[in-house]
Amino acid sequence: MNALIIANTQIRRDPVGRYCLNDLHQASGSESRHKPGNWLLLAKTRELIAEVESKSTSVMPDSSAGNPALEVENQALATVNGGPARGTYAIKELVYAYAMWISPRFHLHVIRAYDAMVTAEPQPPAVPEAPMHRSDVLVSAARGFGALVRAARTMGLATPRAVAAANAATYRATGIDLVNELDAGDVLAGNPLTLVSPADTLQAQVAEWLDGREQVSMADVIAGALGQDPSRRDLQTRLGFILRRLGWSSRRQRVGTDRERLWYPPGAVI
Repeated sequence: MNALIIANTQIRRDPVGRYCLNDLHQASGSESRHKPGNWLLLAKTRELIAEVESKSTSVMPDSSAGNPALEVENQALATVNGGPARGTYAIKELVYAYAMWISPRFHLHVIRAYDAMVTAEPQPPAVPEAPMHRSDVLVSAARGFGALVRAARTMGLATPRAVAAANAATYRATGIDLVNELDAGDVLAGNPLTLVSPADTLQAQVAEWLDGREQVSMADVIAGALGQDPSRRDLQTRLGFILRRLGWSSRRQRVGTDRERLWYPPGAVI
């Protein structure tokens, strides 16, 4: 069968034909809120998986009972934790459900792409699809990353910041976070921007706004970094987590006649 292509992204398949949800996430725009892990946490998703797998089990031959290999092949969902084929793979029914959860528009896009794939003339791949896809994306990401680092250095950015900015731009373009791929976060430790995964755009936005600041309040961050209402409790909770993740610490202090919680950067004496 031909490869499934959505938004110029080749959707990998595992040896038993399941499709990679991580590639679908990339094809949909790579928004953090649409990560497969978020969808898999939903109760309705777990119910759907259980229902699909119960139907698959009911039609399995008796000879498959107790055979781990056959049981894995009949799972609706499977995860590969390492190597070029790393990702979460799902059968077509779950792919459609995941696409609908992202948006009706993306759901329609997936359906049409699948129909185009199954009606096209079969073209055997020259090399296995999964390794080819992953290596091509990594090579492309590495080339773009190198060019972006050089551009950032030409603009006068210090090397750690240039690497962080290039990594974020590479992620937006390809969906590949090279710092995480290479386990290089410890090499860049000490620069707040390098500790941010570009997969979380809100955290990256906050980290950039915080750069160079010595003291902020939560209201400052919400209004200044995000341009949002400082009274929003949902943002206060999330930003508290982000600030701690970036190494900032807080202390309640008296400001005028009121007591207010102020935040300080890593290494500050409070």
